Amino acid sequence: APLPAGAGVDHTGMQVAFELAMASAAQTQTSSAAQPTQNQPTQNQPASKTAAADDKPGPDGLRPGAAYVEADQVESLTQNQFVANGSVEMRYKDRTIHADQVQYNTDTGVTVATGHTQTVDDDGTIQFADSITYDDNMKSGVSYNFAAISRDNAKVFARKVEQIDPDTNELTNVIYTPCDLCVAHGKTQEPSWSIQASRVTQRKDKKMVYYRNAF
Repeated sequence: APLPAGAGVDHTGMQVAFELAMASAAQTQTSSAAQPTQNQPTQNQPASKTAAADDKPGPDGLRPGAAYVEADQVESLTQNQFVANGSVEMRYKDRTIHADQVQYNTDTGVTVATGHTQTVDDDGTIQFADSITYDDNMKSGVSYNFAAISRDNAKVFARKVEQIDPDTNELTNVIYTPCDLCVAHGKTQEPSWSIQASRVTQRKDKKMVYYRNAF
């Protein structure tokens, strides 16, 4: 028999994720949205991603396969791994990542960002998370305490988001709302309308979204 609405949902975990994500998103909405800087970047090209000399730079000044990294401190942990600390900005594969720390491995191509992470996609979507991991192609990864604001101002909050492949996303303990965020007495308020679910599967190739225990 189908479960009743809301059955099996971790309300405590969902509320914690919701409050953390809402606070981050609300703070950003009240300030200017982070956008990629327009300064001509210094290009850091991992050995495995060396661009051909005749490759033309994109609109942000980066050649294909090149990365831009700016931080208070950048150091090499090993020959194939570097870490950037403090006010980090990393631009790579049409994404701009802001975080307290970013680690990158040139062998595996894995990027790990932690601490107040904010990712700006080329379509203007802004994503927030405590930590986020991307693979070599920036196509799949995992985020924790995730929030996203799309260009049409719709918002998604989740305890965990796993991008399985370019067409499939799995979200755990999810809240979706198109409503504006309101702050009263220093606290972010719950939206007047929302959909909540214990799990959501998004299939972009099928243009379908599957909800489990939605209410």
